[in-house]
Amino acid sequence: VEITGNTHPEAVLTSNLEMKETPVIDPITGDFTLYVKATAKGYTPFELVASLEDKEDSILDLVIERSLDEREYTSTAWAAVYDELKQFPNLHNGIAFAFTGTVTEINATGTKYTIVVDIAAEGQPEQLIQVDYWGQFSFTMGQKIRVFGNFWGSKNGLPYILAPYIYR
Repeated sequence: VEITGNTHPEAVLTSNLEMKETPVIDPITGDFTLYVKATAKGYTPFELVASLEDKEDSILDLVIERSLDEREYTSTAWAAVYDELKQFPNLHNGIAFAFTGTVTEINATGTKYTIVVDIAAEGQPEQLIQVDYWGQFSFTMGQKIRVFGNFWGSKNGLPYILAPYIYR
């Protein structure tokens, strides 16, 4: 994926994703182009850090979307095995998972919703998953939802999903 931008001409750029090569920053304008590997279908978290000696790092958090049609994405999602997601937070990075659960928390920031979903069967201990979602949102606390999204390790101590699709 090609990423372009502008930073301080003397900054050093790093990313959480593999870069094709070290980015070259124009020494006058600070313009740059870099290429990162983002092969997962759906959403991939992308963090770009600009570092400058004796200055605080500038961090940009984005999500790269590699879109597929809804049917293709949802039909290839794996069933989520909570204990495996919790115990091995980097084992399935980028893989699409599907699960059904109850909404236990909703936070909205701009166009992004962060939802905590409990996927435990009735009478079982909580199995919480944090989900980030950018679509139409009309869900409520306590509502059952079906989530399709990419697993990306752990966030706030919970398995972390970036979800392109959520259904009632």
